[in-house]
Amino acid sequence: MRRRPARKRDILIGTLLVTLLAVAMVCLTLFLRSRHYLDERYYTDPCAFDDSIRKSREEERARRQKDYEAQRAKWDAEKAERRARREAWRDSQQVWAERRAQWAREKEERARSRAQRQAYYDSLKALRPAKFPAGTVVDANAADTLTLQRVPGIGPSLARSIARYRQSLGGFVSPMQIEEVQGVPSGTAKWFTIGDKDGENPVRRLDLNRDDFRTLVRHPYLSYDQVREIVYYRRRRPILSLRSLSALPSFTDEDIRRLEPYVSF
Repeated sequence: MRRRPARKRDILIGTLLVTLLAVAMVCLTLFLRSRHYLDERYYTDPCAFDDSIRKSREEERARRQKDYEAQRAKWDAEKAERRARREAWRDSQQVWAERRAQWAREKEERARSRAQRQAYYDSLKALRPAKFPAGTVVDANAADTLTLQRVPGIGPSLARSIARYRQSLGGFVSPMQIEEVQGVPSGTAKWFTIGDKDGENPVRRLDLNRDDFRTLVRHPYLSYDQVREIVYYRRRRPILSLRSLSALPSFTDEDIRRLEPYVSF
């Protein structure tokens, strides 16, 4: 009977099995050595191996306990931090709630104050006299302060200023004199007229020869220097006309023109 030649596949399989067997033997040897079964000291002094194993296990247990405590401390710190952030958030929410409540109170207070101011303004507006319609003409010398306030552009303060200026002037001779009062808007003269009573001039005249210094200096059209020159002049000779005033250095043609309706001799 002839012998069959070995195939390459059979040789490869045999080599692989031998290799696997050798690797298994090495692994088994390492395992047994790690368990001290192949160490001679294991058989001569077993207690030494028990103590070393126990010590290594205790060290491993201590290391694991230390790691666990460190991790637990880290977790506790993170938990405390989260709790602190949560408390801070709650405090901030409480602060914001208090601020919102304060803002709401301030808003209500502003609204209440605004309503009070509006009510006060409405009451003043109700007491304020109604303005004249366009085309109305008022007698500048006969109008009182309430009548003056009804002219558009003139309020209580301007009405009192116009009345005082009219009193110190002695009466108006032209509606344009209204605009000489400080604060009166331009174009207000169109609302006024000068009414003559029985064809007479309604203004109060100054007697340049008899009125004292105080009376003359109160007139808006006479300055202090002009009144002093008038007093000095009339001590020497009486003033008979405005031509006499034109010779004085402080009087101009415009001053004489404005004084003409308000002086007598």
